[in-house]
Amino acid sequence: MKYALVQNGEVVQAPRELPSSWKNISNLNKAKVERLKELGWLPVEVTGDESYDKSTHVKEGPEYTIEEDKVVASYTIKPKTEAELARDRQEKQQVLDRVIDTKIDDIVGKVLFALVNEIRELKGQNTLSAGQFKQYLKGLV
Repeated sequence: MKYALVQNGEVVQAPRELPSSWKNISNLNKAKVERLKELGWLPVEVTGDESYDKSTHVKEGPEYTIEEDKVVASYTIKPKTEAELARDRQEKQQVLDRVIDTKIDDIVGKVLFALVNEIRELKGQNTLSAGQFKQYLKGLV
């Protein structure tokens, strides 16, 4: 079970497992509910944290409601706005473009390496290793 530390009517430590020691108290995680409440540690009940489609919705929260014997952490799941959906599409397209560019660069490099070595063979020259080819390209720049 998760607990939140409440002081002066505010959640000051987010829901977490109870620590084994806290301030000068050992075995806090084994303390009785009454003692935890005296120290400000209340159990947390979570609402609205069900699964959702992250491609079409966003989860906001939590908003904390402090009750006498517990803290309620409430989440809200809302549909994404058109602007958020457009941003997601743009980010996905940018990732796809980078992957394609990387693949194209890789393919072009391999083709160029093969062509240079074929031309060298036709001229009766020794073919280049990958390392030699990199040096050859650096010399062209």
